[in-house]
Amino acid sequence: MNAKCIAIMAIGVLPLATAIGGELTSKNNPKLAKVMAAFPKSDTNGDKVLTISELRTFVSAKMPDKATSKTNPYLKRLLKEEKDADKNGDALLTKAELLAHLR
Repeated sequence: MNAKCIAIMAIGVLPLATAIGGELTSKNNPKLAKVMAAFPKSDTNGDKVLTISELRTFVSAKMPDKATSKTNPYLKRLLKEEKDADKNGDALLTKAELLAHLR
């Protein structure tokens, strides 16, 4: 799996992180279900249910640590769509900020 695929996956799911009530899973959210279908290894505990926590673990393990919106076009796109993901306001989205945004 390359960083490009992981960034696309995260872009589609980031808005889920702000939903209200209960843990979001692939059983109760169609976007996470699509991610689960496309990336079954993202289900890190193998229970066939993808959670935001598992997605964070997967992104953390698979995306290069130095990936930023300056070097990665998908993180650049994400920064445009999810401005609040840029936690320090420097107009540069990093892997660490992406992971913090998935909390």
